[in-house]
Amino acid sequence: MALIFMRKIAFIFILIFFNSCQNNKEEKKFLGTWYAQEAYGEIIEVTFLEDTLYITDDSGNYAAEWKLLNNNRILFYNMHGPTTLKEIKFNYEIDSNNLELDRIDNSLISEYKKADDAFNYFQKKIELNIDLPNTTDSLMVATVTLERFLIYAGYRDNNLIVKTDYSNNLSNLKYEVDSIRNIYKDHGKGLMSINLIADKDIPNKSIDSILEIINSTSVEYIFRTYKNTNHTYKHDLNWFGKLLKN
Repeated sequence: MALIFMRKIAFIFILIFFNSCQNNKEEKKFLGTWYAQEAYGEIIEVTFLEDTLYITDDSGNYAAEWKLLNNNRILFYNMHGPTTLKEIKFNYEIDSNNLELDRIDNSLISEYKKADDAFNYFQKKIELNIDLPNTTDSLMVATVTLERFLIYAGYRDNNLIVKTDYSNNLSNLKYEVDSIRNIYKDHGKGLMSINLIADKDIPNKSIDSILEIINSTSVEYIFRTYKNTNHTYKHDLNWFGKLLKN
């Protein structure tokens, strides 16, 4: 009987140890900094340390403790910052580069990517490598209208890709611009701007071809995004650039 009892105790300890190792392995996936972008463009930055997490968004800075629960759930608790909430519980899915948090009390789902900074997150999100042109000039906000449209020009596997949020090329650009304009036609004065976010090494001939396509649309303003010492896009994606057409 004593031998059977000892075997049961040993099995329980092995099971506890196994579960602990599994939890530690899962927890390590969270460690690091993750980024998400809200509907209106605001960046959310979440940094997981071993027991603590820090959140930065447009409303301020937060700190909390965190722990994993059963059934792929995670709890943020002992929260401090501009909130009355003391804890929030989420369902989660995670791999080495992607984290989905599904808030249990309101079904709000946020999709995060692990990244070095906000611009690295942006590149991962659009699946392009873009090194912005640098300038010492002063830059302006890369839109002057409520209706704005983004075009991305960068590299993937050494191939130049020019795309929008809606298409993998510019073949439908005129239709896309007109569709966005119609959605927001009751706002502002009906003017629309395009912001070209393009790699610095794209040949001028290719940039000219892109601008020719843009000019064939009904858009009134064209910007190209640049970076300088004041605008590095490390913590936000508020685009600044130079006006190419007005």
